[in-house]
Amino acid sequence: MKPIDEADGVVRIPVHNPFGTQPTNVYLLAGDGLCLVDVGPSHRRTWADLIEGLSYLGHGPEDVDLVVLSHGHADHDGLAHRFVGAELRIGEADLPKIADYQAHLYRYEHAVRALLPRWGVFGGKAEIVPLFFDHLRASGEDAPWAQALVEGDRLEGPVSGWRVVDLPGHTEGLIGLYRDRDGVLISSDQLLEEIVPNPALYFALDPPGHGLTDYERSLHRIAGLEVSRVLPGHGPSFGDCAEKVAFFLDQLEVRLRVVEAGLRAPATVSEVAEALFPGCDSSNSYHVFITLVESFARLEVLCERGVARRCEGPGDGFGAGPGVVRYERR
Repeated sequence: MKPIDEADGVVRIPVHNPFGTQPTNVYLLAGDGLCLVDVGPSHRRTWADLIEGLSYLGHGPEDVDLVVLSHGHADHDGLAHRFVGAELRIGEADLPKIADYQAHLYRYEHAVRALLPRWGVFGGKAEIVPLFFDHLRASGEDAPWAQALVEGDRLEGPVSGWRVVDLPGHTEGLIGLYRDRDGVLISSDQLLEEIVPNPALYFALDPPGHGLTDYERSLHRIAGLEVSRVLPGHGPSFGDCAEKVAFFLDQLEVRLRVVEAGLRAPATVSEVAEALFPGCDSSNSYHVFITLVESFARLEVLCERGVARRCEGPGDGFGAGPGVVRYERR
């Protein structure tokens, strides 16, 4: 696919995404120099797509002065290690995910393996989920020269006029870039045209938490901006920002009500996930994992709102084994 002009000085380069979703959008920002926003996963076809897109525009990877990563997910940051001659920036909370990519994944997998029995995931399903981390390990490398961006920072040097907007939820440190002069927002995966992104698993917290509440707050944050055009992490750009935000906030409430209504009896995260996503391919480790995280996040929000409560065995009265957590309506 050829690069697409999206706004003044902004070109979108869609690149291959092997994770079964839409192509990843890489944005080339042109000014006194060149900046890439996101780079796609470390995959031979993705690299070829990016090289082809840059070449079409008369550039090569060596011409890039600055790489800004919207968040620490492999489908957006995996090729960062290729740009050794460029300045590399990412949201502060996601910095360890790229600076120490492989160690981060080790810690992440260790935390998930510990959570699975608490979520009621056993047997073959418990063996399937960690396989996803093998794909992640192959999709990126450490980029230890990366530096942090924080709320309110402004891009300087090769490009200017863009300021950093913290939009956590899909990850702890997801950032958007907003240009005040024309209202263009590079929203990454926080705001897509049709898809509600899955919330993050905040595995480093004790106990582990979720990003769904942050996701809701970030939608409200976007609603407070004067946005003329949204440039998302996947899919086409769109202009009806306020309508999209309102729709996704409504969908969030609808999905929470579905989970609440389904808690007719105490249930584990695994049982809720099976009820919410009956069509999930149980052989696809990525799909199984995100349905579990999505279900966990919704259940935790219901607990935060006082609608549900956690019950941990043994002695919970519901037959749960040691350490297994069930949720029930209050």
